[in-house]
Amino acid sequence: MGTTGVIKIGRQELYERVWSTPMMTVCRDYGIRNVGLAKVCRRHKIPCLPRGYWAKTHSGQSVRRTPLPVCPDPILQTVEIHPTPPKPARQAVAFDPTSPPSWTRSAGFRRSPSPPPSTTRTRWSGRGVEGEDQATGA
Repeated sequence: MGTTGVIKIGRQELYERVWSTPMMTVCRDYGIRNVGLAKVCRRHKIPCLPRGYWAKTHSGQSVRRTPLPVCPDPILQTVEIHPTPPKPARQAVAFDPTSPPSWTRSAGFRRSPSPPPSTTRTRWSGRGVEGEDQATGA
C-alpha cells in the first residue's frame, strides 16, 4: 500500500487489519499516525484494541475480541484514509571545530543578582544548607 493519494478500503477489512496487526504497523502501512487511525476507527464505528492487548496475547492469555458492530449507514462502509505527506529530510550541518558551540552564553549575558521571586532569602544566600558555616568554622 502506498502513501500517495487516498486509500479506500472496506470497513470489515480495516477491522480485520486492526485486530490482527499492531496499530503502529497498520499506521505505517497506510501512512498515517496512530491518533489518525484511532479517529478513523471511531468515525466508522470500528472497535480498537484495548491497552495491553498484544502483551496479553504474546504472554498466552486469552483476550476477548470485540465484534464489529452492525452499521446501517452505507457511507460508513467504505473507509477513506488520507496519508500524511512525509516530512522533508533534515540536511546535515558540517562540523566546524573553530566555531564556538551554539549553546555557549553570549558576552552580554549576566546573571541577575537578585533572587527569583519564588525563593526566600535564606535559600538564595549562596551558603547552602543552613548552619554549614558553623560546621566549617567559616
